[in-house]
Amino acid sequence: MMFFALIPAILLILNIYLNTFYQITSDKKLLIKSGILFNANIEIDKIKKIKHSNSFLSAPALSLDRLELFYNTYDSVIISPKNKSKFIAHLLSNNPDISIQD
Repeated sequence: MMFFALIPAILLILNIYLNTFYQITSDKKLLIKSGILFNANIEIDKIKKIKHSNSFLSAPALSLDRLELFYNTYDSVIISPKNKSKFIAHLLSNNPDISIQD
């Protein structure tokens, strides 16, 4: 009986795990998706800074080895791409003005 009460929570966690991804689109936007809970489209030209992070804050990230992207004036998002250096290089190829901090 207790198992059936846990099914919605298990399905939500499974959905987040299977549907968290980051995609750079052809129109120079970064699509960030994490299950049904988080969906963002960020213009790469608006990204100002990338900082390495080990923050425990809730974020569309499946790992604690993370990157924090700062964009617009006061916005930021924490993500955890599998290959951080390749991801950063791809962002820099679209916006060379992004500053990188360790």
